[in-house]
Amino acid sequence: MLIWYNNQEIMNILLIEDDAGLIELITENLEKLGFSVMSAVSGAEALAYLSKQIPDMILLDYSLPDINGKELIETLNKQQIPLPPFIITTGRGDERIAVNMMKLGAMDYVIKDILFLEKLPDVVLRVAKEIASEGKLKQAEEALHKSDIKYKVLFESMTEMFQVIELIYDKNGNAIDYYYRQVNPAFVNFVGEPKEQLIGKRAKDIYGIIEDHWIKIYENVDKTGASVTYENYGEELDKFYSIKAWRIRKNFIGVIITDITEKKKADKALRESDERFNLAMTASKDGLFDWNLLTNEIYYSPGWKSMLGYKDDELPNEFSVWEKLTEPEAEEKTQKMLQEVINKQRDRFKLEFKMKHKNGHWVDILSRAEAFFDDKGKAIRMVGTHVDITERKRAEEKIRVAEENLKNTFDLSPSIICKANVDTGYFMEVNQAVTRILGYTLEEFTSK
Repeated sequence: MLIWYNNQEIMNILLIEDDAGLIELITENLEKLGFSVMSAVSGAEALAYLSKQIPDMILLDYSLPDINGKELIETLNKQQIPLPPFIITTGRGDERIAVNMMKLGAMDYVIKDILFLEKLPDVVLRVAKEIASEGKLKQAEEALHKSDIKYKVLFESMTEMFQVIELIYDKNGNAIDYYYRQVNPAFVNFVGEPKEQLIGKRAKDIYGIIEDHWIKIYENVDKTGASVTYENYGEELDKFYSIKAWRIRKNFIGVIITDITEKKKADKALRESDERFNLAMTASKDGLFDWNLLTNEIYYSPGWKSMLGYKDDELPNEFSVWEKLTEPEAEEKTQKMLQEVINKQRDRFKLEFKMKHKNGHWVDILSRAEAFFDDKGKAIRMVGTHVDITERKRAEEKIRVAEENLKNTFDLSPSIICKANVDTGYFMEVNQAVTRILGYTLEEFTSK
């Protein structure tokens, strides 16, 4: 519905009038008020217009050259063309006609007398306001109807247990019991009683006894108007419930009960898991790190810092610490490999690199890490270890040097050195001295 004033959208009016001069004057007056005016000079022209679009209002002259107002309205009804609200205009002495047109649905009429142009705007404005009000009322009714349907669907299908209770007070103003006034299927299933056995019944009549602290909570909600949420533990059932209560009106309380048992168990398991993890982080000699990829926060265990010569409070838990202490030529490779794990381009992170000790020397580190993902496949956490492999690297270097020295001794010795298979009796390897001393090539000698 279109509104015509207060910066609202413009209301469209179809003016059906055969007097060209009057059309101009009426249009001018109505457009000053903010209306949009279209005109038709005959019934045929009006019918052609209305078959294509429907205005918000019609201003209809009863006497047209090809049809009168009554016939035009009847034709619209016969052709099943929607009839918008209309105002009838008639000549002096045609009041009876105007009244009959009101019976056909006209919202008002205006007599074409000397004051016609002065009275017409007021009548049009009043009718326009009625149209707008009726439109808003219809919209409100439609919205309410849709809301009722949505509420009913929600009420019947919600998994939470919902109830409306009416508190009962004694003569001293203390709540002592309550009636069930409305309950949903989830609550009926929870109680195990038919709905008709609950509605209109006192809680004590159903349960025999009710806990006083529930009554006190509901009483406080009723008297203060403050909503409250609290948790209740059913020890005999090993169940946890979250109860939300709010005041609907005096003495009437809405209550939603949610089973949070699984959430509580999950929270407990997570808490115990975190406790175990934190204990491991503290006790482990290896360096452990935990990187929250959503917040970019990282935690280094005391062991992680200790292997670099730092006390726990000497290094902040910031990712920049890792970057600054890693040897420059390995830092870029480290970052690249971590991102590949986060992006699922690599199953896990495993890399050897050096990190700077507090005393200035380099520590050989073996770093392993694995990423964890949410149900949408997004990486949310990375947990890993740092192991000091400096001594292992030194031992490997000693072995490498010894093997290299042994090879040099084997190759450069002036004496013949050979290796033989004691099972087959064949020579397996021999040095160059065999050629100089015995005249055999290496291939010839190892075939003997």
